[in-house]
Amino acid sequence: MAPSHPHRADRYLVVGANHLSSSLTLRDRLFIEDVEVPEFLAHLANVGIPRAIVISTCDRIDILTAIPNLQEAAGRIVKALAERTGMDGAALAIGLYTLTDDDAVRHVFATASSLDSQILGEPQIL
Repeated sequence: MAPSHPHRADRYLVVGANHLSSSLTLRDRLFIEDVEVPEFLAHLANVGIPRAIVISTCDRIDILTAIPNLQEAAGRIVKALAERTGMDGAALAIGLYTLTDDDAVRHVFATASSLDSQILGEPQIL
C-alpha cells in the first residue's frame, strides 16, 4: 500500500488585488514590504493557513495557498488583510479577487509570465 499523502485533499486558492480589480489606493494599502512578509505569514499560520506565498508589488498583492477548505481559507485571508489595513472586511473584499483550482493555477502562470501585468513583459514578478 502506498503511503497516504498528507495534503491530498488540498485545493489551490489565490486571494489578491491587481490593476484590474482594485484602485491604486487600495493596492497601496495592501502592499506588504519584504521585511513584513514573515510576520504576515506567521499570522496566516496562526489562523489556520499553514502554507502560503505572498507576492506583493506596487501593482498587485496575491496570497497563494493550497488548502482543503477554500471558502473558509479565503475568508481568513480577507480578514487578515483587513486587520492589517484597518479596513472593514466586506469593504475590502469588493476590491479583491478569489480564484480557485484551475483558475488559481492559470492566474499564477499568467502572473509569473507577466501576462497579468499593466505592462506586458515587466520583469518585476520574476
